[in-house]
Amino acid sequence: MASALRLQEPARLNHFLVRCDSRGRWTVRDERNLVGGTFVSEEAAIHFARRESNYLPGAVIRR
Repeated sequence: MASALRLQEPARLNHFLVRCDSRGRWTVRDERNLVGGTFVSEEAAIHFARRESNYLPGAVIRR
């Protein structure tokens, strides 16, 4: 008896955008607007984004 194989599409990578606003605060948001925050330093913002993206290469974009 033959069994059918179900192939799933790979999950789309969720990108996190890190930027500094006009008041000097660092903001992070994912491209789906589900996760984000405001931070006092770039280091803290990038740390948060990397952790939320499970450290996947290319997931964090700094603008």
